[in-house]
Amino acid sequence: MEDSRSSDYQSPDDSDQVFEITDFTTATDWERFIADFEEVLRNWDTIQPPDAQDASKPKGVIYGLGPIGDHLYYNETVKLKFAKFVLIVSVYCYQGPDVDNKKERLYTGRDTESDLEDTDENIKVFQDLMDFRYNFPNKAHCIYRWFGVKKFAVISPMEDNLITSEDRAKLLLSSAAIAMRNINVYIPVFVQIHHPQRKFFHGILEGSTSRIMFDMIHFRDIPENYRYLSELTKIFREKIASPLREKVSIELSVRFTHIIREWPQEWLLPEPEATEESTDLEERLYSLDKLPMPLIEYSSPSAPIEELHLSTTWPKLSEEFINDSPNHSNLNSMDAQYWSARVLFRDRFTPNLIHSISSLFILEKSTKYADQPLGKFTGLQEEKEIEAKAALDKLAGVGPPTLTLPQFRNFSTWSLSEHLKCQIVDYIFTEPSQANEPINSLLKDYRGFKSCPYNNLTWRLSIIFHQFKDLNTIAYLWIEIVKKLRDHWESMTDLPSLEPDSPNLGTCLLNQKLQMLNCCIQQKRKREAIKAALDTGKKNIKRTGDDNDGEEKDSEDEFFDAVEDENEFEGKQVTTFEGRSHQLNDLTLVNSDEPLFVPITQDPAPMTEDMMVEQVEILAQLGTSSEGAALRARMQSAQLISDMEAFKAANPGAVLEDFVRWHSPRDFITESDEGGESKGQLSARMQTPGNMWREVWESAKPVAVVRQKLLFDYTKEAEKILHSFESLTLAGLVKYLAPCLIHCATSQLCKRLQTIGYSEATFGFNINDLTGYCSTEDFDKCLNILANLETRIIKAESLKRLFTVAHNFYDASEETPNWNTLNPFILGLIQEKEMEISGGSKGYLGRLMITLFTESSQALYEEKTTVGERYSQAYDKSALPKPIAKEYILRSTCPRPSITSKPLPQRMFALITPNEFRVSGAFSQDTLFR
Repeated sequence: MEDSRSSDYQSPDDSDQVFEITDFTTATDWERFIADFEEVLRNWDTIQPPDAQDASKPKGVIYGLGPIGDHLYYNETVKLKFAKFVLIVSVYCYQGPDVDNKKERLYTGRDTESDLEDTDENIKVFQDLMDFRYNFPNKAHCIYRWFGVKKFAVISPMEDNLITSEDRAKLLLSSAAIAMRNINVYIPVFVQIHHPQRKFFHGILEGSTSRIMFDMIHFRDIPENYRYLSELTKIFREKIASPLREKVSIELSVRFTHIIREWPQEWLLPEPEATEESTDLEERLYSLDKLPMPLIEYSSPSAPIEELHLSTTWPKLSEEFINDSPNHSNLNSMDAQYWSARVLFRDRFTPNLIHSISSLFILEKSTKYADQPLGKFTGLQEEKEIEAKAALDKLAGVGPPTLTLPQFRNFSTWSLSEHLKCQIVDYIFTEPSQANEPINSLLKDYRGFKSCPYNNLTWRLSIIFHQFKDLNTIAYLWIEIVKKLRDHWESMTDLPSLEPDSPNLGTCLLNQKLQMLNCCIQQKRKREAIKAALDTGKKNIKRTGDDNDGEEKDSEDEFFDAVEDENEFEGKQVTTFEGRSHQLNDLTLVNSDEPLFVPITQDPAPMTEDMMVEQVEILAQLGTSSEGAALRARMQSAQLISDMEAFKAANPGAVLEDFVRWHSPRDFITESDEGGESKGQLSARMQTPGNMWREVWESAKPVAVVRQKLLFDYTKEAEKILHSFESLTLAGLVKYLAPCLIHCATSQLCKRLQTIGYSEATFGFNINDLTGYCSTEDFDKCLNILANLETRIIKAESLKRLFTVAHNFYDASEETPNWNTLNPFILGLIQEKEMEISGGSKGYLGRLMITLFTESSQALYEEKTTVGERYSQAYDKSALPKPIAKEYILRSTCPRPSITSKPLPQRMFALITPNEFRVSGAFSQDTLFR
């Protein structure tokens, strides 16, 4: 039997035949777009709203006003291609009001299950259209506000390819309808037409038995005959085109909005001071010696309020009882059921306090010299003269050798005067008279900051530099400060207002280094005092003819930090023991009845954070070999060796057990024998073969503390610190100053926050986040947090001032406004929320709002006109001016397109302002029973 497919086979020898397969299933661009759009709808349809019972979700809905805040819980954008055009498809999902899990049947007149052939999503859209609880959402997509749907997709073109023709829009909408029917996923799809600034949309939702068309009209000017509700109802009935449209009952939601855009000058906060470019430097720093608290100076900006909106809302009305026409209107804002307010602030206004310290960070990032030593900055001519002189000296073979350290020079050409420089340096290095007075009120809650104590040397040094905005002045001032530090070191004078102890590792690195320098100064002063005492003793010995050459040796390498009995320095020769302090608890040595004395030992060497890090790195570089481990143990046991040598010198004949009893009592175990006598022995740890303590004890010699090598070379450490300061860069200086500046700014902002009656918690400010970023040196995030905090504080201060003015006009008999009511209200306004005014026009807040509108209108009129130009105008202080914007929502349920069709929701929204007329409608029709 011959195979029917044999003719399609091409043998190797049959070269004349051509094998070809024609594929008639190739998809067109239109079909590929529909398939891609179907995939997008499938993905989005699986997204579920968050749990309505989740306590973390915002709660509280004002009936008829919409959610307090933005309830957007999902938003995603993808790009699809239609032929050569790239389209952006976005989906938005908003969380609606909490509803019962049972579906509400919106269809009337039918009882069979086949009536609900549309999907659940389609029913949810019908519910959205007829939902009176979310009429006017505060912050949401314009489609949500105008069409009332809470889940929708938007198809918009790229900016270069606008959709301007009706054919293109219909093609996209029909493609979306086909995609919905193919996969049984129903979501309103909108197409953006014309320029994006117009916000002009048409949409469709194609269900299994119904269809919703979303249409819109938009004009710049208001048509003459469509300014009132009476004309809008005619448009709504005509658009429904229902056989029963004259008998259709229309339910209304109405909102009027009154706006204040101009404010009297005396109502605003004080204008900011002159800018730094127009202000002399000495004028900005004139009060350094008069400041009661060294904090960052700033000036309050003018009120950042741009607009104040007062909205009056009727959430649900019946058309039969409302008359709103050119001849008469019974919609009076004073009688509205619900009042709400919202404040719009200027997008750009400067939070001056944070801007003041940010300028130093901006300078560090903007200049290319941030990584160069500050000591190198000088006038160009002076630099050339110095270089020329150095070159000539080198050729002549005279002059001091060239130093690698940057040399500080005289900056005589800079704008910082000698008098001001001296004033600044004296301010920094003067002991504050009332340093501890404001600490409890300012810094008690901010110990998480790793900065420095309030008003000490580091604090004052830090806040000074935020005043300067040019690199030369900063370098000049820093050089003078380092010179002052060196003067303190050379004259052995303590640095003022610093803790006398070892560096506090809980403070910033700059404060630790200054404390370390202070420790070096104190050690140097003690050494010189003891050296002077020894020199005095030697002279006395020579006068009395005491021939003791043992004490005549140079004591340059001796340790003079420990304070011994003065008699031991006055020529008394120690023969058997040295460096005793006191007897330890009446104990005696193990092998004799001699008392056990506590020796005078060297104090542990103080260390800063960077010194600890350096030491850890050195120890880590020794490796894990036996030699490295032994060397590491030797380096770590320097203090132990010193203590053992001092103990042997103070207790001749002592053994390791005696040392352990004093230095580590837990490692000496005491037991009683059968006769009742107590015997002691070393712990198991100390008896382990190769124990380091025993090895060190055997190698230690009896050397009193005054003869030991210094554990802390204060001269080396002081010079290292001063050298690091002399070679410091601008980036390093900003890193040093940043913790204190951020700490200082936080203290001032929190103080202002308490002054206006708010706590950090109510203002949403978490100090732990700030201190965490500061400790990791993420200063940009710190500045952003503080700038946001100061911005909200300025907004709150502006509103409090505004409502104080209104209160004084409304009720001058009461000295202060009712802040218990106003503070939560202001807090919501600064977060740009729409806040409900309880009681409407009859409540306290409502009366204040009326006062603001009426008094501002009168004050502005008097401000803009002279006395002669004014005419007698009676201001009704119990009424509001005409609304600037009117919003209407018309709803109905009726059969469409025929009388046999099932009743479906119809919705139309209208916005009327002086510069805009917009009408958007969602019109449903039955596609099964036409």
